[in-house]
Amino acid sequence: ADRRRAIEEIDRRLATQPGVKGSGAVSTLALRGYTWTGDATIEGRAPSDYERELRHKSVTPGYFAAMGIRLLAGRLLEERDTQDQPQVAVVNLALARKYFTGADAVGKRITYGRPQDKVPWVTIVGVVGDEQQDALDKAAQPQVYSPIRQQMQNPMTFVVRSTLDPSAAVAAARRDVQAVDRDLALTSVTTLEQVVS
Repeated sequence: ADRRRAIEEIDRRLATQPGVKGSGAVSTLALRGYTWTGDATIEGRAPSDYERELRHKSVTPGYFAAMGIRLLAGRLLEERDTQDQPQVAVVNLALARKYFTGADAVGKRITYGRPQDKVPWVTIVGVVGDEQQDALDKAAQPQVYSPIRQQMQNPMTFVVRSTLDPSAAVAAARRDVQAVDRDLALTSVTTLEQVVS
């Protein structure tokens, strides 16, 4: 709970910086390493037909706008998606096409486990465009995005879309992090251009 509160407060401060057009946090940045995967069951499919490599990210609500990921159906994750509310997720287009061909994925349910596991159902509330995962020349794989208030992962990467020079934006971000917790430090700071390169 303390980690989540710190991430949300840092995210709030980053979003209010001068020149910032969007900010968010994610458990694994696109093109920056293999994200967490695991079993998942799609409601209505045969018990033997469960997904063994479903990719999973935890994000703050502003992540999609900061990364320029378009909403295609339903809604994005919101502040109201808390631990005491029904579990929800946003899925990418690759997942919607693979498991809900010819049908709207919004409102359907998945669970992070095998059919025999007793884990709660998660309702899909939105579908977003695919983001590059492993390389620019590889097709996106099925992926779910969970709100950090329901599915916290650690560490988290902050993304900031800003009109400022990168060095000025980073200096401001360092001040925001120190204001939340003087024992925290930003590491592996880079631009998305450098990540893509």
